[in-house]
Amino acid sequence: MIDAENIPGIIFLTGDRHFSEITKMEREGKYPLFDFTISPFTSGPSKNNENEPNFMRVPGSYYEERNFCTFEISGKRKGRQIIYKTFNNNGEQVYQFKISENELKNR
Repeated sequence: MIDAENIPGIIFLTGDRHFSEITKMEREGKYPLFDFTISPFTSGPSKNNENEPNFMRVPGSYYEERNFCTFEISGKRKGRQIIYKTFNNNGEQVYQFKISENELKNR
């Protein structure tokens, strides 16, 4: 439906996996789809999921300790970006990833 309706800028948010990671699915002639898996903050983390076969995982994005994530959207019109940050349970930033608005438009 995303392709049929030519909808730009779709990202997915996933939770309840007991770890955090970013998945990026490249699509020929289309913008990539991103899935941000974010958890856990209050539940116990799941261990050893880094070996789970996710060939689309963004390198460095996997984090299996208690954490929380934020999204910041900033920039001028037609030049916005999303900044995703992962923080450990002490509030220390452990990862950051940026996506520009233009990356979420069909090519």
